[in-house]
Amino acid sequence: MLIASSLSNTPLLVRSLRLQKAVFQAIHALSMLVKAGVNYVARTKSLEWSIQHSLGNFECAVLLSKWLLTLSSIGPNDQPVSTDEKNFLEMIRRMLDETEFAVPIDPSLGGPAANPPSNMEALAGDSTRLRQLAAAVIRLWAETFKGTHIFDLVRVMGSSLDGYASLVEKPHDRAPMGRIAAEAGLG
Repeated sequence: MLIASSLSNTPLLVRSLRLQKAVFQAIHALSMLVKAGVNYVARTKSLEWSIQHSLGNFECAVLLSKWLLTLSSIGPNDQPVSTDEKNFLEMIRRMLDETEFAVPIDPSLGGPAANPPSNMEALAGDSTRLRQLAAAVIRLWAETFKGTHIFDLVRVMGSSLDGYASLVEKPHDRAPMGRIAAEAGLG
């Protein structure tokens, strides 16, 4: 739970074109798992993977979830969700719809014709759904770590992702977390 707590406490990301490119690659990695079948990958391919595969998947899970949490924290004074970000959300939602981790999400959050929510209640609802989407993405990736692995570390990574997903699902009563400075991260 220490790793999960550390992941939960890392700051949100700074939205940028560079981050969008990284998010796109993470979505692509997720799509490969979904197309192959998450359980199939977990039970058969994990024996063929090197530790780099597991580390890459872990990193993609954290990046994609932090990006979704960053979008869930957008306030009225922040830059609205871009068309590309809406398209990414739609891609993620559609991928999850093909799995047992589907999350009902407001259609206005995805696709090019989407409009931003008009009031704070709608924004709060979107925030909750985006947090649910982040948790579902994390749990989906955690499934790939549940198969037989050569490295014991991989099981720790999977249980850490499960714990992180549980923390993401919990409503937060505290003020929003800070963001990673542009010069320190993917800004």
